[in-house]
Amino acid sequence: MGRATLAQELKKDISHHLLELYKWRRKYEDDNSYFCVEVPAASQQPPDEQALFPTFFRMSNLSCAYEIILYDAALIMLLGFGGSTIGPTFDVRMSEYPNPHATRRGPLFLPGEAQHPRAVAIELCKIAEYCLCAHPNSAGLWLISPLKVAYLSFPPASREAKWLSSRMAAIADLSGFEIGRHQDRQPPIGSGGKKQGGLSSHVAVVD
Repeated sequence: MGRATLAQELKKDISHHLLELYKWRRKYEDDNSYFCVEVPAASQQPPDEQALFPTFFRMSNLSCAYEIILYDAALIMLLGFGGSTIGPTFDVRMSEYPNPHATRRGPLFLPGEAQHPRAVAIELCKIAEYCLCAHPNSAGLWLISPLKVAYLSFPPASREAKWLSSRMAAIADLSGFEIGRHQDRQPPIGSGGKKQGGLSSHVAVVD
């Protein structure tokens, strides 16, 4: 298989998976009535701690939070892969494929609205904050991997990256899952050991 053919297959595969993810999200929005509300972070924040995000997303239950967080993590990866491999022609909205429009029932991004992995990562963080505050004893190993995916969307020195590191450390303290204690960004595979920033550093560009 030639390089050009491989590139086309990769682009087709990314678009296919993104479209399937969007279909799932549209159905989820239609099947679940008002499962999320946006509330001021001050209502959940200790008085001596300044909130990074002015609001967070309160979910109707932990199951909804779990499902949307996993969706957001998958979307972050696909948007990163698509932007790196397809480039500026990457159709984030999947506009060439006819799909029924979901009826908005809450404040979360609908399919195609988030144009960059960082926007989705912020949404994920604001749901994770609900999980950690409202269900601190349940936010264990299942939350670590999505938080690590979100971390890759931000520069290591950013406030968001530091917030994510602190939340992963909190999970390690509460649950004993030391795998969640984030130390430093590991060099991406194939980078020759050089540390880089952002999700795109983990994706090889195919011309």
